[in-house]
Formats: sequence, C-alpha cells, structure tokens
Amino acid sequence: ERCVRRRSPFASIRTWLPAAPAAPGDVVIMTYNVLAEHLANPAFLNVADPSLCAWTQRSFLLSKELLFHSPDILCLQELQSTPNGTSRDDHANQLITSLSKLYTAHYCAKSDKRGMRLSGLQIGNAIFFKSSRFRLLRSRNVVYAKELQCGGYNFTRSPQVAVVVLLEDLQTGARLIAASTHFLMTLDQREKQVAQAQACVQVLESLRAEWGGAALVLCGDFNSLPGSAVYELMSQGWVNPHHPDLHCLCPPSAPCAAGQCRTPSVPLPLGHSLNLRSAYQEVLGQEPVLTNIKAPGQDGTGGFRGCLDYIMHTPDLQTKGVLQVPHEDRVTSQGGGLPNSLFPSDHVSLVARLGYN
Repeated sequence: ERCVRRRSPFASIRTWLPAAPAAPGDVVIMTYNVLAEHLANPAFLNVADPSLCAWTQRSFLLSKELLFHSPDILCLQELQSTPNGTSRDDHANQLITSLSKLYTAHYCAKSDKRGMRLSGLQIGNAIFFKSSRFRLLRSRNVVYAKELQCGGYNFTRSPQVAVVVLLEDLQTGARLIAASTHFLMTLDQREKQVAQAQACVQVLESLRAEWGGAALVLCGDFNSLPGSAVYELMSQGWVNPHHPDLHCLCPPSAPCAAGQCRTPSVPLPLGHSLNLRSAYQEVLGQEPVLTNIKAPGQDGTGGFRGCLDYIMHTPDLQTKGVLQVPHEDRVTSQGGGLPNSLFPSDHVSLVARLGYN
C-alpha cells in the first residue's frame, strides 16, 4: 500500500479541500461506480482506446486508485459478478479476494421481487471496510423490487439493490451505518427512480431506529442530477408535488384535479426525516460539476457530463474535507470519453473525510 501511494499519479490529479490533515477518529469514505465490463461498450462510450474498456486493463488501475486513497469504507456500484463466483468474469469475487488482507466486504447482486439473485452475469453493490478499523455488527440487503410491491404501479421489474451494514468503530467505539446503492437509469420514467429513492430512505429510517440511532452515511450512483426529484427527496426530505419528474397516470379523458390525483405515478408518501446532508455540497457549496462523463459521437451528439454520484450523511456526522473532482479538461485530456489510462471508469470516485459530531 505504501509503495502504491508513492508511485501513484493520483496525488497530482486530485487534492483535498480544505487541505487540513485528518484528525484522530475521522472516517474516510469513498464511493465509486466502477463500470461493469459487460456494460462497457466502447462505441457507446466513445472512448479513444477501446482496449481500455476491458476489465483486465482497468482493474489494476482501479486497485491502485483504491489503495492510494486508502478509504476506511469503500462503497462500490456496478461491480460485476456471476452466480457461482468462480468465473473469470466474476470481478466482485476477484476484488474481494485481492483486498482481503485489508478489507472485509459485503456484496449484493441485482435481485428480483422475491429477493433472489438474477441469473447470469449481473452487477451489484458492495461495501468494503477496513478490518483493522471496524467490526461488522449487522447487515441487510435491500431489494427495491421487493420493497415496492404495492398497488397503483408496477415497479417490480427493476432489480436494483442496496447494501447496508452496521459497523462498530474500533477506534472510537461509535456505531456507524453505511449504505451503498445504485438507482435505476432511465430518461423517461423518473418516477421509478423516485420510488426506489423513497424505498431506500424508508428502509434506512427503519434500520436506523432498529440499530440504536447510529450515525448514517449513504453513498451511491443515484443516476439523478442535482435539481431532480430524487436529489430533492434525498437532500430536503420532501419533493415538490409539482416537480416535473412526477406526473400523474390519470387518463386525458378524466384528468385529475390539482393536488387530488387519483393515480399518482409514485403510489407512496414521499418524504423522510433522516435530514441527509451532501458532503460535497457542505464543503464546496455545490455538487461537483461532473462525476460521470460520456464523450459525444463524431456527429457531436450523445455526449453527457454531470453529477450522478453522492455521499450523504446524517447530522451526527460532519464533513471535514472532500477530494477535489478533477477538471473536465484533465479527465478528457487523452481524447474521447472515459475510461482511459488515468481513469478506469466512466465515473470518477468521490471521497470524503467525515468526523463524528
């Protein structure tokens, strides 16, 4: 680990804001969508070097980045796995094995409404925590399709999941809940994302009450920009009922009266009392300009840059610092989109240093 830190290029790419050193008891937490190999289509991503989409090319750089930042807790999304856990395509098992001297891991692949893992090659979420720093007390896999079996709308076809762990901090004796999630990617059914977000916070509220009110940090790829209904729900605890991401399902022949929709697109009361705060928003005054980037095609269309990834926490934690997100010019300096030889995913990682209040 020390060797990796000396030789790594990451020290010159990203710096801490503010630059104050870590204090005893601080917890460094990283969240990272690592781009599953079977979703890394070079033509779709418009990368300069298609060979860099292969996991064999990216995994070494990914491990170097993880070991350089050396987070106490690591939340990963889009980590690929197979049912038997032995195939060369099972990157979750490979990473868990390679980091096992430093980290204990908990992983969950996409699952159906019964809570059963989907067959074949799948992606999932993981939480790694330093074995020397934390002890696992409890864990829970959250299957949104199972949580959202409710009337009024069929959410059960969306197999996204979350991983939640309750940890005991061996340095401070404090208890900490960490969650890693990845919401559905959709451009035309935002209400499904909102429903998953509501299911997420409902389960976290319940677990937090069950687990003694421990401090909580939620990390993940929300597939939602700042200003979206998902972001509004997470960061404010409620959603404006007239938000454009929400729409009713009443037919044009029988429109609903304002504020009295008979068939809302999300058949759930929306809101929570976790009082979540965004780590990057706390330090920078805004979310990062980008955490995900896709270069436009040759015709100049199809590009994307924006913030989809977040680290949020309850008020009993405070953000001491965040790792600066590299400027877009640096990210795209090799031409094309991500991944490239410096950044092993189409997302960039977020890293925050948190302290207990």
